[in-house]
Amino acid sequence: MSKREALVLTVEGVGEVRFGKNDLIVALPIGGDATSGWHYISRDAEVFTAPVSDFPPGIMAALAAHGQKQKEKDGTGNAPTAKAAMEIIRRVHGQLSQGLFNATGGGFSIDLILVAALVEYSGKTDAEVREFVKQSTKTERDAMRLDPEIEPIVRRLEQQRTKGVDVKGKLSEFMQK
Repeated sequence: MSKREALVLTVEGVGEVRFGKNDLIVALPIGGDATSGWHYISRDAEVFTAPVSDFPPGIMAALAAHGQKQKEKDGTGNAPTAKAAMEIIRRVHGQLSQGLFNATGGGFSIDLILVAALVEYSGKTDAEVREFVKQSTKTERDAMRLDPEIEPIVRRLEQQRTKGVDVKGKLSEFMQK
């Protein structure tokens, strides 16, 4: 397999299209509005335009349900526990139901590993620990992660989350750039 490079194409009717080194296809929303459909552009400048108006209502409903599932599950890959993953799904569902498609955690990204470690360590509920962590400063959270009694739990949870990642391969790829 030949090594691909990043690429920028100007495509008539679409505009500038940026490909990352691993992208074979880039999808851009028609007219800048994803609810209208997508332009799919290949590295060799082939364009397929797929307007949502092509689909009958039953297919639209199925696509919406599939998209909901994908959106709600998207952030769960880095969750340290099943409980944390469910919390992410609940949060995203709540944001979607309020009309917030690209919402984030409201300016505070909770340290899910630390929360899981403190739940395990303290025996307190997830909600109690989350509130405690939210009220802690960044320096305090960092110090809790390094505490001699908490750090082994944090390390074990992080090892579980990152199991199977080829770090040597990733670093080797990085060093060759």
